[in-house]
Amino acid sequence: MDIDNRPTTESDTSGQSPTGTNTARMSYYQGPLHPQINPTPFLTLEEAEDAKHKTRFIDRILQKENHKTKWNMTRDHMSAIIANPNLITWDDNDTEGRVIIQALDKLLDLSEVHLNKGARGRQSGDKKEKEDKASRDKNAIKNASTRDNHSCVIMGTANPEMAYLFPLAATSINAAVKRTLGCFGALKTLMDTDFHDTYRPRASQLKGFEGPGNLIAINKQQHTWFDRAFWAFEPLEPDDEEPCVVTLKSHWLPACRTRHPEYAVLDDSFNDSINRFLRELTQAHDEGLKPRRLKVGTGVLRAHLKTGEEVRSGHLFKIQHGSVENAQYCRDMALVHWRLVRMSVFRGITEIEGPLPVGDVGHDDLDDHDGTPSKGKGKAPDQRQGRPSTGEDSSPKRLRRTASSSSTARLSSI
Repeated sequence: MDIDNRPTTESDTSGQSPTGTNTARMSYYQGPLHPQINPTPFLTLEEAEDAKHKTRFIDRILQKENHKTKWNMTRDHMSAIIANPNLITWDDNDTEGRVIIQALDKLLDLSEVHLNKGARGRQSGDKKEKEDKASRDKNAIKNASTRDNHSCVIMGTANPEMAYLFPLAATSINAAVKRTLGCFGALKTLMDTDFHDTYRPRASQLKGFEGPGNLIAINKQQHTWFDRAFWAFEPLEPDDEEPCVVTLKSHWLPACRTRHPEYAVLDDSFNDSINRFLRELTQAHDEGLKPRRLKVGTGVLRAHLKTGEEVRSGHLFKIQHGSVENAQYCRDMALVHWRLVRMSVFRGITEIEGPLPVGDVGHDDLDDHDGTPSKGKGKAPDQRQGRPSTGEDSSPKRLRRTASSSSTARLSSI
């Protein structure tokens, strides 16, 4: 299916926040260059309630299947369920627990591919890596930079870097392609089947997501914070009067749940894991999604528009593309970026300090405007542990389909 002919995937900018504030069609604050609207709630009131019940629903399924070896749900698994409410439906109580775990693990792996920016465990001087590695498309970089007037789309500053919405490193070497393909099926439920089917061919080839629509010009410091998931873009619905324009809403992202234990407590008490987590999200949204405080040092996160006005969550930035196809591609990449980075926030793995370890090259190892390796990029730890020990490899495996469970068959295809 051609990208420009596929149904548009809409971002959720309507509904109510967990506090009941109506965020649908908020009136614009008419700033000099960039209007500001209310930041999007991470979960509407209805979604928050559904997330609580569905998390406990899945936990009961897994508890029942693993009655001989006690099942403990991790916060990672809980976060993946909250971030992907379409994982199962209320009629899926006959789904095999192992298949649910497999689907959750693929979601988590895709989240790590996005935040860790590519294959892990590589050795810096590996000959095969150097042979496999795909170089950046200079024409795509040039075209995207020209489109953005060779200036940061946020601050208007000169000599910006070209940042990827969906990371180049996810398909930069053969090992990364293999890993990305292994978890790409998670997008069938995180996005939709049409999105998955449209972009799976790109995920199967080296630098498959390269193109101007996947690149945005941003200031070097903002680029670093963008890669660390300190802030993110969310695409708005397309405007019929401007079909080649993509409007992106900026959000400073909170650092949630870093002080909580590894395993989730789901006893429906006031301070159980999911209730506490939802309160943190609600508080962050009610405060306007301000820049986070970093764990180390006294440095602050801050950016200013070209006019000098401080950038706040909800500021809008328009990207003018040369075709509807490029605009649709940009919007799709921005939407998958938003949903994956939102899951990383839910997991509490975005409070990162320090550079990547030697040999673990980040998303932007070649993302600078001059083509040299970037310095000081963050890395998310692999916090996923948590199913009962079976002596088997913990990596996701393709499980058998069973005729008795349509949901099991559906999740097994992920």
